[in-house]
Amino acid sequence: MMMRVLILVLASYCMQAQAQAQAQAQSTAAPAASAAAQTLPPILQQLPRASGQCPKEQAAPGELLAPQRKADLSCQLSAAALQRLMLTDSAKLLLADVRQEAEYRDWHINSALHLSEQELLRKPYWRNHTVVLLGNGKSARELYEVCAAVKQQGYAKVHVLHGGMPFWLMHAAKQSLPAPFQLVGRVPAVGGMLRINAAELWVEAQNHDNLVLYAPEQAGMAQDVPQALPLKQLSPAALKAALEKRRKEAPHAPPLSALLVLAPSGLSDKQIEELQQAAAMPILLYEQGRDAWQANLVRQKQIWQAQARGPKLPGCPG
Repeated sequence: MMMRVLILVLASYCMQAQAQAQAQAQSTAAPAASAAAQTLPPILQQLPRASGQCPKEQAAPGELLAPQRKADLSCQLSAAALQRLMLTDSAKLLLADVRQEAEYRDWHINSALHLSEQELLRKPYWRNHTVVLLGNGKSARELYEVCAAVKQQGYAKVHVLHGGMPFWLMHAAKQSLPAPFQLVGRVPAVGGMLRINAAELWVEAQNHDNLVLYAPEQAGMAQDVPQALPLKQLSPAALKAALEKRRKEAPHAPPLSALLVLAPSGLSDKQIEELQQAAAMPILLYEQGRDAWQANLVRQKQIWQAQARGPKLPGCPG
């Protein structure tokens, strides 16, 4: 019993001594910190603390908050070129399907592997293969960024299928391919895969490698997507004429990633496929109209503001 009392007394004494030492250290550190602050240049002394800085409250619709990686458009591979690789270099061909897992499960090329950028980089023995990235035809710039990053890690032959799986579906439907390159699963209609919503349009409109056209019924969108060019009417012939005009006016322009069309609502899958065939390049159609676009911008602004403020930061004065 006596021993237990002695231990408690000693513990209490040690705790008191430790508290006194900490208090003394803090009292000596404060003047030192104040003195150090006085030695800073005047312009630095006037800077507020990081926690007191007020974030930017509003971002313009066309401003990307995250820095973009370098995109390599030379990675672009046509459907016809992919077919040649399938027939002449199949042993060294790696088809990397980078779509969402659910999309891959629904349907894919028989020999394609569902892979991410990280999984590619973790497999150095694939560097001697010809790698083709297969996307869903949307946000194509991300794939060209992945292609550039994978090349920097020593992959010599990396490509991005132009137009992704929807464009390949239209091409493969007319071909007789070996079993490893045939489509398996529940293959959907092409037209449904080429429609985009307001949020997807916002993302695609940031990509300057896309050409944006609008039908007369969507003329109100011209002020929201200022780079969009008008069509006299939405028809296969009008799309061909617009693309030919661009080729003549900018013969040395880099290849387009996709053609965005602000279209009237109610187009059938067959009409969309006819537009796709006429363009002879990947197209994406937005049919929702200006109200949906404005509603998405409101939601996007709220996201920007939340990201700028960060978690659990004190509010800034109004």
